[in-house]
Amino acid sequence: MLSQDRVRSRLLIQGSYLLLFLALTLPPSSPTSAREQKQSQSLTVATVDNFLPCSDKYHNGYRGLSIDLWHTISARNSINYKLKSISTFDKAVEAAANNDVDLVISCHEINKERARLVDFSVPYTYGGIGILSRKKGGLTFSFINRLLANEKIVRCTLLLLIATSLAALVLKRGLKGGISYSQIWTMLIMGSGTHTFINSRKWTHLSILTITIIRLLLISIIVGTSATIVFDSSKPEDASKLNKEQIASLLREGIIVRSETATEEWIKMQIENIYGDTSHFSKVTPASSTEQMLALMKEKKVNHIVTNTTMIPRYIKQVGEGDSLYMSFQMLGQTPQAFVFAPNLHNDIRRTINGEIAALNQDGTITDMEERWEKL
Repeated sequence: MLSQDRVRSRLLIQGSYLLLFLALTLPPSSPTSAREQKQSQSLTVATVDNFLPCSDKYHNGYRGLSIDLWHTISARNSINYKLKSISTFDKAVEAAANNDVDLVISCHEINKERARLVDFSVPYTYGGIGILSRKKGGLTFSFINRLLANEKIVRCTLLLLIATSLAALVLKRGLKGGISYSQIWTMLIMGSGTHTFINSRKWTHLSILTITIIRLLLISIIVGTSATIVFDSSKPEDASKLNKEQIASLLREGIIVRSETATEEWIKMQIENIYGDTSHFSKVTPASSTEQMLALMKEKKVNHIVTNTTMIPRYIKQVGEGDSLYMSFQMLGQTPQAFVFAPNLHNDIRRTINGEIAALNQDGTITDMEERWEKL
């Protein structure tokens, strides 16, 4: 019994020596750093094709504001990745939500529906929804109608005509010679030639001075109000206040939107709010690509494009009708745009991306990128 105890003790001592030897000779292990994880892990990154100035697949590579931003972030942090394109924003969000991709880099608008499915990075740019329209041939008559509909212009014009007529009548009675009433009236309304019938009487001088002051005041009001109307007519109307008559006009003249986008959902919602259902949405032409959308606009098969406001300047250039195209409606609020994070994307990588976007926003790098792509 004693010998067995000695054997057990000897085995325990030998085992302890063996464990101590292994502990001293094996290299110590340390947790993998976040940077090592990013270097060893290859991310699957997606972008939305054919959506310049944000993102676009071009020949054997990719281009756009989002692409430039991601290249900068990945290069500064040695992030390995594989980049692929997805046709629409909705499909890109779906791919991220299903963890089919780790990250989506494009100008994804942050809205409630998408935020339920995925997380977003720090916003790096802003956009909104606008409607690019072709000017109507009767634009001049439309402007005249707006002038005539302005109560201030109508009242001031009538007051000017009445005051000039009364002043001409008074002057005609007190003047001698062959000057007719119509001549006096024309001189007063034009403000020239009145010196030809000024005499030595003080009341004549006073009458002409009074009507001149009234004329200048009323004309100033008319010109100022008209200028305001001209300025306001060049600004887009508030798209959130589209009424039934405006929606009906857009549908009648032809409207197109890129399918499976936030803009498609927006115009669908506007139609539903106006008509109570989405049956009239069938009159909206869906486009599977930007090329199809612009081609139909060039062929004048449609006259309105619902799109992101960041795209409108580029579309005007591509259609080639700069003088006849303008943004007719615009959502006044700006919507933040960001990258899309898949649920399984590591928190360390999320923090790295957010930190880099914040830094690049702060030092003006992203602003420089935006300005460069706006000029292209």
